[in-house]
Amino acid sequence: MEGFCDKAPVQLCHPPSETPDPPIAAFYRGLLEQLRGFAGGFSGWKLLEPRPAWDANPTWQNFIAASWLDERGRRWLGVTNYAGYQGQCIVPLPFDDLPPGPLTLHDRLGEAVYPRLGSDLRQPGLYLDLPAWGLHLFELVSGT
Repeated sequence: MEGFCDKAPVQLCHPPSETPDPPIAAFYRGLLEQLRGFAGGFSGWKLLEPRPAWDANPTWQNFIAASWLDERGRRWLGVTNYAGYQGQCIVPLPFDDLPPGPLTLHDRLGEAVYPRLGSDLRQPGLYLDLPAWGLHLFELVSGT
């Protein structure tokens, strides 16, 4: 949780002394805070199928994306570029009841805020350009 990197053999019983990595510690604190919000459960979880952002760009194959609803009916999208290099893809969202008008995607693990139209998120989908190992945890909020 603190970003330690050294691995100690279990026979030693005590890991070496390390200095915490503040960005990694902050990431895990934020992740755990968001996971607490799902303690009541979620429904409608669906593995999504990213598509190429353009022809001859195979980096879409490195993306993993899923959507779900939380216990309060809020829509969520989790996506990661599971590669050691930058990648792009398009992810169509499967929410049938998505309003066609303005929506905002709030990244709850970062600072990204994307205003979009619901009709565009269903088809063609959300365009993503993520760095190596990049990720988003979006909450979709109606309106702007």
